[in-house]
Amino acid sequence: MKALLTSCIVLLFSWSSSIGQQVDLAKTDSTLMPLNKHRYFLQADMQISQTLKSAAMYTTFSTCWLFPKQYYIGFLYQKLTSEEAINKFVPNTSTDEIILEHQNAGIKAGYILFANKRISFNPEASINWAMCKYQYPIGAIYRYNFMTIEPSVNLLFNLHKNLAAGLGLSYRINVGLHLNGLSDRDLNGITGRLFIRYGKLK
Repeated sequence: MKALLTSCIVLLFSWSSSIGQQVDLAKTDSTLMPLNKHRYFLQADMQISQTLKSAAMYTTFSTCWLFPKQYYIGFLYQKLTSEEAINKFVPNTSTDEIILEHQNAGIKAGYILFANKRISFNPEASINWAMCKYQYPIGAIYRYNFMTIEPSVNLLFNLHKNLAAGLGLSYRINVGLHLNGLSDRDLNGITGRLFIRYGKLK
């Protein structure tokens, strides 16, 4: 009887210890976290960029996932939203304006310094697939795909745990663009941006 009681006590302690380990594992295993516990943000940018040796406007949308210690990675889409004539960059005999279409899509990654402060510093970089095209008035369409790299630094103003605004400065580096008279250096340039972020920032 004494041996049976001892065996039951040992089994009870073993079972309790096993349950405790499983609970601790469930608490620390981030893959088991509900989706609403993960952190993310959506961002919209309005940008003024040096393009075709003058100022042009771009609009960018991105979605990012935040990781521990304020690292993030995400996807972006960027489009040239002002009408930019490229008549002087490409051979043509028409007096009509030839308008450039230009867009990027890719990934970006960054790190937020002083994330718990009212003002944060945020270096980031993106690498993108880019496309530009234009159409002659007669109807011929020219298109070219190339790569864009854009390192940047941002200043964040943390307005709320779910909302931040910011301004940034970057330099767009295009690689592999050769389209008639249009080349990399014609789309390279400094970019200034204003943006807003919304999501589970903290």
